[in-house]
Amino acid sequence: HYFLELSLLDVRFIETPACLITAAAVYLARATLGIRDLDGQIWTKTLEYYTGYRLREMEPVVLILHSVQRDAREGKLQCIVDPYKKKERYCVAAKPALQPCDLGFGR
Repeated sequence: HYFLELSLLDVRFIETPACLITAAAVYLARATLGIRDLDGQIWTKTLEYYTGYRLREMEPVVLILHSVQRDAREGKLQCIVDPYKKKERYCVAAKPALQPCDLGFGR
């Protein structure tokens, strides 16, 4: 939910389909938490099948969402960040944003 809430307050997502934002949020959550399949992939064929999105289609949205996550702690999104720092929200906002090179896009 954290990444989805962050996306609601960023104008760059206005014309992005909600299902694409959701898929990008799942990808970024998996990357941030270090969840990978047995082959070391963040985005699996199963996720691709059920979301209908290939990794290359999601990459621009993931990168924007990642920049929002990275900047949220220091920006105007404290109304979103602060509740997600609490234990009942599993302290997800306390998890540091990945370096762009760790997002799995081969950069």
